Amino acid sequence: MVYARLTDLTIDENSNDKIESVKFKKISPNILPELDISVDSIIFSGKNLGKLEFKANNHFLDFKRFWKIEKFEFKTSDTRWQADGVWQSAGDSKNSETKLRFLLDTKNAGQLLGRFGMADVIRDGQGQINGNISW
Repeated sequence: MVYARLTDLTIDENSNDKIESVKFKKISPNILPELDISVDSIIFSGKNLGKLEFKANNHFLDFKRFWKIEKFEFKTSDTRWQADGVWQSAGDSKNSETKLRFLLDTKNAGQLLGRFGMADVIRDGQGQINGNISW
């Protein structure tokens, strides 16, 4: 199990080159550990993305192993994005499947877009988007 409680996590824009240079090998949900991670404040390229909570673990049911994402939640003073779902694999990356249920709820869409470099595209604005996605 990986258990982490972080006050601050800062990733500067210069980190992008280092992140892109990392070679990711194909992984299966079968080998991932249980995760319970909380970060009070994530700063990415100078933008405060808010608080993150993430919990996931391995399950085995009906002869299939899957990684259950119990909680994925980003929160700011004006927006909440949450998701849960499963990542399932039959042992190779060709037969993996991910299913997520999500909700994006904002009290101020202008502030939300401003965090991602799109300031003044919308002023204020409230809304909710929810759905299911899979790939």
